[in-house]
Amino acid sequence: MPNHITNIITIQASEGRTAQEVIDFVKSDEREFDFNKLIPMPQEIIASFDTPGISPPWYNWSLEHWGTKWNAYEISVNENVIRFDTAWSAPFPIFESLHEKFSDFTFDIKYADEDMGYNFGHFEYMPGKTTSYSLPLEGTPEARVWVCSNVSGYFPEYIDENGNYIEED
Repeated sequence: MPNHITNIITIQASEGRTAQEVIDFVKSDEREFDFNKLIPMPQEIIASFDTPGISPPWYNWSLEHWGTKWNAYEISVNENVIRFDTAWSAPFPIFESLHEKFSDFTFDIKYADEDMGYNFGHFEYMPGKTTSYSLPLEGTPEARVWVCSNVSGYFPEYIDENGNYIEED
């Protein structure tokens, strides 16, 4: 069973365009955010899904081309935000492909492992450049607080100084 990575993409459209253009582009009949819309899995790989073996072709292909073993799941989309989970790692090739396809948009991207305070990040694709933000050291209380506040959706007033959720009385 994988660690689930929560990914949040906030879309800022360029002048005269809308975030809905991106949302419509990445949507398929199967899901609200489909990696195949950006980096399509070849039909011969899809056909191998039922092939027995220790490392099926789809698995290696997905890791190499999407940066994670499965397509997006647990997806929610609203206005200009796409939130979804991936298995084991953030889908960096998907983020890069999205930026290439919509190079005049700004994409603010945050991701975090469910192992609170590890495997997390924040960067922004803007027209002509990428900015990576300085974050707390992994495994520290500050890292857990950052993840809780920025990705997990906890309100800061419900997080103690060690990054633990405070139950209401």
